[in-house]
Amino acid sequence: MSDRPPNLAGVTAEQVRHRESCQQCGFDSDLYDRADTISSQMVIPALLEAAAEGLGAADLGARPNKTTWSIVEYIDHLREVVFGNRFAIEMALSSPGVDLGDPPETALSGGAKQLDLATVLDGVRTEYQLMRELLLGLDELQWQVAATLEGEPRTVGWFARHVLHDGLHHLGDIGRIRHGFGHGAKTETGAVSGLHISDGGVPKRPVDSVVVGPAGVHGDSQADRLHHGRPVQAVCLWSAEVIAQLQAEGHPIAAGSAGENITVEGIDWVHLRPGARIRVGAVPMLVSAHAIPCAKNAQWFSDRSFNRILHDEHPGSSRLYAIPLGSAAVFVGDPIVVEP
Repeated sequence: MSDRPPNLAGVTAEQVRHRESCQQCGFDSDLYDRADTISSQMVIPALLEAAAEGLGAADLGARPNKTTWSIVEYIDHLREVVFGNRFAIEMALSSPGVDLGDPPETALSGGAKQLDLATVLDGVRTEYQLMRELLLGLDELQWQVAATLEGEPRTVGWFARHVLHDGLHHLGDIGRIRHGFGHGAKTETGAVSGLHISDGGVPKRPVDSVVVGPAGVHGDSQADRLHHGRPVQAVCLWSAEVIAQLQAEGHPIAAGSAGENITVEGIDWVHLRPGARIRVGAVPMLVSAHAIPCAKNAQWFSDRSFNRILHDEHPGSSRLYAIPLGSAAVFVGDPIVVEP
């Protein structure tokens, strides 16, 4: 007897794979295995919160034009997207092959909704948490069960990855709106002052050049895949000026010690945040997240307080993750451009 889910009889794996690849936000569903898809669910709300950090209610709730939602509307829309895709997964599991029809229209209507950011973020966190809990309870066969959407079969795994794509895409939207309101990182040019890779762990060793692409830095790997190395954390960047400040405070830290792949100089680091866009050499990137330090970095601090580079406690000191939007070799000395 076949162990294939019943709704996939006569349907090839290629027909239900439906790769999602997006040049705008760098999402590529082929980079997300089952474990990365599940563990990345709770990353998205944190990225959105960081992208909106520091904005007042007026900027959060204002639509930049007649065809674009406000920042808080984008975040609230994502809450609805996750709810809808979780519902689709539950329908597929209870009635394999069910026809879900077409997704609802999301066109703008009326004026901007008056929404509270904290309340909306709580709703987004709740929905992603529920999605994560649902996915954790599924086995590999259930992951492949499909429903029909817009006339085509889509697997449970597709729905699970799609909410990650939507989250990263709206992260980029928020970054553009923020910049348009005058609160984004200013356009400026710095340089790559160091490149670092390792087989896992810190410090990373210096190299003269690396090949960077959507999957990350070629030749670099992470020992802890639960907290590092997911596609949303493809490349880690840090500021030479921040490192110099830490050294001036008496900490025995150097470029590559804390695990960054690319050390940059000449950039106003404090204004970079998730949602910003940069170009490293020939590779455009979307800044995705503040990196959370771990105990392995305690050795680089005189008091072993590695939270000295935690964004929540010391804004402007954190390393940053970025998603490459292309592939190319990067060399020490290459320009780094902060772009709108």
